[in-house]
Amino acid sequence: MRCRAIFVLLLSLLMFGGVFSNSAYAKPSVISKISVTKFVLGIYDPNPIMSDDLRDARNTFAILRIQGNKLSGFLFYDWKLKRISKNIRIVESEYFDGYVILFDSKDTKNSIIGLQGNIYKNVTVWIFLQEIGKKDLIALSFEDKQLVEKLLKMKLPKERIDDISWSFKIVPPKINIREIASSREIILMGGVQQRCSYSTKAVYITSSWPTNSPTTYYIKVQAKFCGPTILKSTDEYKVIVKNLDEGRIVSYGTSYREVSGDTAFEIRGSSSRPIDIKLTSSPP
Repeated sequence: MRCRAIFVLLLSLLMFGGVFSNSAYAKPSVISKISVTKFVLGIYDPNPIMSDDLRDARNTFAILRIQGNKLSGFLFYDWKLKRISKNIRIVESEYFDGYVILFDSKDTKNSIIGLQGNIYKNVTVWIFLQEIGKKDLIALSFEDKQLVEKLLKMKLPKERIDDISWSFKIVPPKINIREIASSREIILMGGVQQRCSYSTKAVYITSSWPTNSPTTYYIKVQAKFCGPTILKSTDEYKVIVKNLDEGRIVSYGTSYREVSGDTAFEIRGSSSRPIDIKLTSSPP
């Protein structure tokens, strides 16, 4: 039975729960000196989608209090008043100039879950929330210079979390796979019963909410399969997966360019993120 190998790229990786989950909450940072109370405005989007024009979004507001490792307050959206009380921790991002608020996903005391908060060093703060069991989005924003100044004086841990990581939890990204090279076989020395084949793919992952903030990552991966052309019960395939490159697609006005660098998917280096591989064979 002659075998051929096909690999289907990145779809346990792109289950995003492992990469962009609140499992990153971990042990709280010591932020006891932080105390902020704000009346904030925002929008409630009942059906966030890719390339959202926000036509169905509604204005909303909240009274929020960040006190140490706790975010609490009241939300008014969709003609409902909801209480929120969440355990949080704050880390510095390695991917943008600012900090990330991480929510404890195990904290289900009320019907609101925290997706992510972004605290930019330009003093803008965004907090993204969602009602349990729904696909909606509550996006709140305010400015706080004192909060940023306090964080700048603290030695917070750094983590590889992008400011759009939250969007992958609610808006399915566009995934395009482009074949770079495939089906090149090499007959190993020592006989024709062993072969190696290569398959190289470029994967482009785009998420956007709302329309004016699309972000596209690219990952280029090569898989090498070595094994027998005739399978027996004791035969094995050797699979080697090599990360060729990863980075962002950056716009330069009318042109686009691939800019290499670590991504929020953490594929580069010694990452243990899973990659799905499928082997198929022709009938005997």
